[in-house]
Parts: sequence; structure tokens; C-alpha cells
Amino acid sequence: MHNSDKAIAEKDFFKNNKAAFDRWDIEWSDRTAALLNKAGAELNRSAVIDFFNGVVGEKVARLYQGIRQHRQGQ
Repeated sequence: MHNSDKAIAEKDFFKNNKAAFDRWDIEWSDRTAALLNKAGAELNRSAVIDFFNGVVGEKVARLYQGIRQHRQGQ
């Protein structure tokens, strides 16, 4: 598991980074807004996608997962 995967999997990732999110005045998507009262990987992943304004996005996340699986298979 890569460091970024570990960070997003941490229960307190959002809480620990909330000050940075607030400082950057992130506009949360409806998906993230619905998860704000929950802690966990789903909120964390959604917040990271919003933080990078969709640059991370689903397509890139799937590509990253494919690369990770390929490396594990070697």
C-alpha cells in the first residue's frame, strides 16, 4: 500500500487536514457534502477529489489502481 493509500484510509485524515481545506476554501461536491458528518475512507477519497478539483477524478483513480495491481502482480 502506498503512502497516499494509507493516508486516505486513516479515519482522521479529513479531520487532520480540515484546516488546510478551510484555508483553500474548497467547494465540496454534493457527494462530499453528504459525507461530511462521517469519518472514513469514503469521505477522505471524495474530499481529495474535490480538493484537486476533479484532477484526481475517477478515471485517474482507476488508472492508479490498475498500475498498483500490475506492480503487485510482478
